[in-house]
Amino acid sequence: LTTLDALDRGNCHQSTALGFLQTATGPYDIVFIDPPFKLQLVTQAVAALSQRRLLGENALVYVETASSDAMPAVPVEWKLHRDKVSGAVSYRLFVRNQA
Repeated sequence: LTTLDALDRGNCHQSTALGFLQTATGPYDIVFIDPPFKLQLVTQAVAALSQRRLLGENALVYVETASSDAMPAVPVEWKLHRDKVSGAVSYRLFVRNQA
């Protein structure tokens, strides 16, 4: 943050992503979920975001998975906006609408 001159606009959290989600307060408008594919963490991250109500209305959630993986299960209020595959990677953009 110092290098980017962004001390007044950002925060650093020393935690795992799932650990952070357990203590986060949100709401967040943009979320990137791009964990190491073999660890199968997408489902846990999506569940934490939903259960803890960490997303703002119309939040954007970008999710990357291995192209061989099935589409991750997401809450009904997440609408798929874009869905692409590039080589071994699938990437999807969801928009959270009011339930």
